[in-house]
Amino acid sequence: MTPEQLELVTESFRRTFAGKTPVARAFYDRLFAEHPELRPLFPQKMAAQYEKFTDTLVFVVRHLARRATVLVSAEELGQRHRAYGVRPEHYAIVGQALLAAMAEVTPGGLSPAERAAWDAAYALVSDRMRAMTDATGG
Repeated sequence: MTPEQLELVTESFRRTFAGKTPVARAFYDRLFAEHPELRPLFPQKMAAQYEKFTDTLVFVVRHLARRATVLVSAEELGQRHRAYGVRPEHYAIVGQALLAAMAEVTPGGLSPAERAAWDAAYALVSDRMRAMTDATGG
């Protein structure tokens, strides 16, 4: 990611993150509406899942400038997600839902440059997570 992309992700996230639940709710609503087959991978009651999701977003945004920190966290996350039943092809689906949810809940939407920056941030994390899924036989 470029320094400009880091700044775009951070600034757009500040606009988006007025409240945790709207981001998580928009993401999961979109994910399950478009891919209902993924719903069984998640708990029935989603409050704790919303919290985990937003905590992860906050962590990634805060640490994007420290790439090694984000990558180590992504490896751990990838290993846990494999245990949950996540397959490599799910990462693209999740990325699409994330970008759409961010555009939906960010006041003023996301500019094309912000969208590209979020795409780059997601690729950084998901590529490492997917590598852990692939490396462990997923």
